[in-house]
Amino acid sequence: MSAPSSAPVNLEAILAGRIADHSARIAIIGQGYVGLPLAAAFARAGFTVAGFDTDLERVAALAMGRSHVPDVQNEELQALLRSGHYCTTAEPDVLAESDAVIICVPTEEGPGALRSVHRARASGPWRGPRHDPGRYRNPRR
Repeated sequence: MSAPSSAPVNLEAILAGRIADHSARIAIIGQGYVGLPLAAAFARAGFTVAGFDTDLERVAALAMGRSHVPDVQNEELQALLRSGHYCTTAEPDVLAESDAVIICVPTEEGPGALRSVHRARASGPWRGPRHDPGRYRNPRR
């Protein structure tokens, strides 16, 4: 009987491997003019992408293949939904199941800019019982 390995897990190497072989699960918070085209680009590249949004009407329309942005046509969205590479949801649990989470939400310019960043951080859907502080960080910091 051998002793369990106590070698540290190299999470960066695991994530890099999943990105290289396109098995990384990606969640994109915000399915607006930036988030939806970005989600479509990752899905076209073969990644499994969950588009998260708190606007239930937007989520329902996207789930039916109706795009609201000119950069993603209805036909393309429908093909991505059929392929299984893209889905849309308002359920925050998808964030905990993802390997990478990208935030694409509107921010204000000018004097309110810092306030909007603080508001996004404070009210983010990643807060709660499944929050892992080490998971949501900028790796370049």
